[in-house]
Amino acid sequence: MSEDGLPGGTQRPRRHRIERERATRPFPSGLVGTELSGPTTRERNLTQGAVVSRREYLRMLVVVSGGLLFGTGAVATGIFRKHGSGEGPPKRIAGTVEVGELVNFSYPGGDDPAIAMRLTDGELVAFSSVCTHLSCAVLWRKDRNHLECPCHDGVFDQRTGEVLAGPPPRPLPKIKLEERADGVYATGTDG
Repeated sequence: MSEDGLPGGTQRPRRHRIERERATRPFPSGLVGTELSGPTTRERNLTQGAVVSRREYLRMLVVVSGGLLFGTGAVATGIFRKHGSGEGPPKRIAGTVEVGELVNFSYPGGDDPAIAMRLTDGELVAFSSVCTHLSCAVLWRKDRNHLECPCHDGVFDQRTGEVLAGPPPRPLPKIKLEERADGVYATGTDG
């Protein structure tokens, strides 16, 4: 007979062995006369398997650590820099800008889209054309006298770039313009 009391050396399934061990286990001190509720953590792991193995846990730890390291390096090198930030050398953007006309250009870098427009009163203004909410393109709606981000209905003042409505958290970065004899130049940024 086997130690489980079955003929021929056969063993009971693991579940039955655990139940038998639990039935014969002595009560811990302080619990004498009370009933134990449910299986212990060790017994659950034996019958159901561990939720996360050590190998899986270490793999997750390495992936998360690597992601944090990459993100920190990317931020430090300026990959995720704010659009329209920084100063650049003066750049000619157009020969002239007429009333009601819009000019697209890049400033201060080649990957910083911007717009310059002459308003109906003759004032010349320029802003980054990247929305401060989620970096969608900003469009000039001269019929409504404002700049608009169609992605999430952000609205900006056409004179100052201040947020008038929607989710953008900051105004549009303003670009300084200078009118010279040979054209209109972008000379710096204000934000």
